[in-house]
Amino acid sequence: MSSQLTAQWSVYSPDLIVQGDQVMLYLGGWGNEQRPAFEAGVAPRDTIYRANLAAPDSIVPVLRPQDHGLGLLNDPSIANMGSYWIMYMTCVVDPTPGAGNDARRNAIYWSVSWANDGVNWSPPAPLANDLWLPAAIKRPGEDVRLYANSNIDGLIYRVDLGSSGVVAGARTAVALPKPYRNIKLDYIGTVGRYQMLAQFVAADNSSSTIDRLTSHDGLSWIIADENLLPDVGFAITPAGHPFSDAYVYHGAAETLDGPWNVFIEQWT
Repeated sequence: MSSQLTAQWSVYSPDLIVQGDQVMLYLGGWGNEQRPAFEAGVAPRDTIYRANLAAPDSIVPVLRPQDHGLGLLNDPSIANMGSYWIMYMTCVVDPTPGAGNDARRNAIYWSVSWANDGVNWSPPAPLANDLWLPAAIKRPGEDVRLYANSNIDGLIYRVDLGSSGVVAGARTAVALPKPYRNIKLDYIGTVGRYQMLAQFVAADNSSSTIDRLTSHDGLSWIIADENLLPDVGFAITPAGHPFSDAYVYHGAAETLDGPWNVFIEQWT
């Protein structure tokens, strides 16, 4: 059974982090603040928002693309670097409405905020022009690794980002049983395995579901659970909870055209 968390004007792509003793929710989309402008004929711009998970509908924008001369920002994925955070995101530079519909115009950018902040972020900077839909993972004592879809062949690659987390190094294709997009990852140390949540869209766009996969090396993956379908129709952009792998947060809508909101689903 899906439970709706937000009642905004098309927000989705959640990412959850622990800050102090609070779980914070980051997400992308348009939000209620952009509805009046849209109705006045102004094209909305994908924006990064933030909320406390205890009050998920009280979202505030933290990265607006127009403040940085960009077209859109979405799909946040945040890595804990100790004294600061790095947010990786999908970026389209071109502000022309609909430019992001062409995957080749999407890229990955990054931004930084102090660990005790999370509201104020540095201007987004480019990381990879041929990738989008980022998912970052940093195990304690290890470098940052970024998983992302190619905007050319659609495959998912793992990119080594080094200790700084902002220098793209070697990349390796990831072996997956389906053509996924919009993934999120975690490493479960108690069992020594990686976990991935991934969106799968049917070739005829008749469905969009979420699978959970596992891996021992982060490169070869097998399906553990599949076909999580929300009650409202289509499930996209999954993310896990920092303290429990029993819950999945995701965007959902009645059609693939939206409008989207964030829901929570419990695996059965």
